Amino acid sequence: MAHREQDAISEYQGLSLLGLALLDLGHESEASTVLEQISAMVVAKSRIVIGDETLFLERLSSRTAKEEERMKIRNIASTLWPACRDTAFSARLQALAGIAQ
Repeated sequence: MAHREQDAISEYQGLSLLGLALLDLGHESEASTVLEQISAMVVAKSRIVIGDETLFLERLSSRTAKEEERMKIRNIASTLWPACRDTAFSARLQALAGIAQ
């Protein structure tokens, strides 16, 4: 529904929560699809609240053995952390991006 209304903020938040729920249920392939959707929104520079995705990215990063997914997570985090205003989320995104703090 959020997508139809062009409400990128709600869509992004919903995708982040959906990704977490899918991981909790053990549906890794569906979570991978959510990662793709989040990545597309980041690349498109959609209006989002940075930080909504962080816990999902952390959990997926800790579970996946797929290098493609790890690279996508690093790319998302590398794109987002410089624009993040919250120092705690910025630090978490930097860690996901592989940036030493």
